[in-house]
Parts: sequence; structure tokens; C-alpha cells
Amino acid sequence: MGIKHIDVFATVYNDTSPGLVFRDLPKVAKWIRSYGALVLVDNVSALGGDYFEVDSWGGVDVAVSSSQKCLAAPPPVMSFIAVASGEAYRKADSVNHPSIYFDIKLMKKFGEKMETPFTPAVNYLFAIREALSMVREVSIENWIKWHVERGGRAIVNALGKMGLEPFIKNDYHRSTTVLSFKYPQGISPDEFRKMIYKLGVSLSDAMDDVKGKAFRIGNMGYLTRRDVLTLISSIMATLTVVNGTSGINSVDVFKEVLNYWEPPQQFSMDEG
Repeated sequence: MGIKHIDVFATVYNDTSPGLVFRDLPKVAKWIRSYGALVLVDNVSALGGDYFEVDSWGGVDVAVSSSQKCLAAPPPVMSFIAVASGEAYRKADSVNHPSIYFDIKLMKKFGEKMETPFTPAVNYLFAIREALSMVREVSIENWIKWHVERGGRAIVNALGKMGLEPFIKNDYHRSTTVLSFKYPQGISPDEFRKMIYKLGVSLSDAMDDVKGKAFRIGNMGYLTRRDVLTLISSIMATLTVVNGTSGINSVDVFKEVLNYWEPPQQFSMDEG
């Protein structure tokens, strides 16, 4: 059955429940747009932590993200919307019942005057500016590599040497910002997370159909080597208690932690 008509194709680039990333989005987006549809992408949990090119990919019309994930800014109070095509604005002009939460036509009108239609949360604007200055200090290339290659890879390797299996086996499709693993044998998912929590580390259960099948680790923002050491040590201690003698080669595990690269611990802070 062929596709007859599509108005909008909406998708999530980085799905946080299973820890899955939509790597084929550039190709799929161009194919969808060949049918005259708009492509809307939720990139909330990967902005700054993975490669995402709105302009050069050429198939994304609108992308949405927020401040509190990989940019290491304050809790969810600020959203970012990138409108990458004139077609998205033309579509908005044809809608007679705009959202009362975010009217893109109104925002565009005021944006052309370098204004906002309502009073913004100025303190959070300063906060996101400071967070972005930290990213710039490291460089956006290194900040993303920190998540993709140096941070996420070290955690995946360390847990793998403990015998824990990634929930998403294929590297190509595995998220770099939400690392998911199958629960170990011999203990219930709830008890496993409770034991970890007693050691000062909070692991998230997966959601919906994956709930109880995988736990998740957030590889977002400014994680130090000490943070990773605490995480790895807590999981190792719990596995040792559960399995009696763990059979884990701790030297190999901690070598991965030593391989974990982190930006300079002392960032320069602007005062306004």
C-alpha cells in the first residue's frame, strides 16, 4: 500500500526509554519530505551530547530541544526550537487554531524585532548563557566527543567487563546520552536499584514496554571522573554482594574509568 498523503512526520531522535538513537534520520527525513510532509524532531535528550545537524542534513524542518540535559543547564525551564525551513512557517500561517502554549507566528513576529511577546525568565537566560560558555570553553566538538567517545564508551566498556549486557546491542543504534543495560541475573530489578541507591547512586528503570527489562544511566552534561568512579564502584559492589564472589577483574574495570576523559575541572565563570 503506497503513501498517499502526509502532512507532518514527527519523531524522537534519541529515545530515552530503551536508550535508542534514530541514526538513519537524515535519510528518512529526506524521503518523507519527498512526499511534501514536514519533518518535526524531538531532540531533547541529545542536543550537545550527540551529532545533530539541522542545516547540513537538509531534511529536518523543525527541531525541538531543551536546556537541562546535555548542556548541563538548570532544570527544565527553557526550550529551544529551530525552524529550519520556510515551509514550516507557511504551514503555521495556514493554521487557524495556534497553540496557546507556543505560537510560532507570534514568536517570529517579535523575534524580527529582537523582542519576546512575554516577559522571559531572565535569570534562566543568564544560566543557559553560562552553561553554553562552559561548552564553548571546551569547544562544542570536544563536548560532544566527551559524551560519544570518551564518556559513554568508558562506561559501556566498564560495565561490559562486569558482565552486564547493553540493552541495545548494536553500537550504531545505541544512544550515547542514555546508556541502557539489561538487569543482572539473581536479583529483581527493584531490589537491584534499591541496593545501588543505598550507595548514593540513582539508576532509572526503563519505561513502558521496556520497564523492568533494563536500567538506564544518564551520560549527560558535566560528569567528572569521580562521578563515574562512584557509579562503577557502586554497581560492582552490588554485583559482588548478589553473586557472592563476583568473578570481576576489577583492574580491567577501573582501567576504563581511568580512560574516562573529562574537561578541565575549573571553568572560568563570567559575572554577567
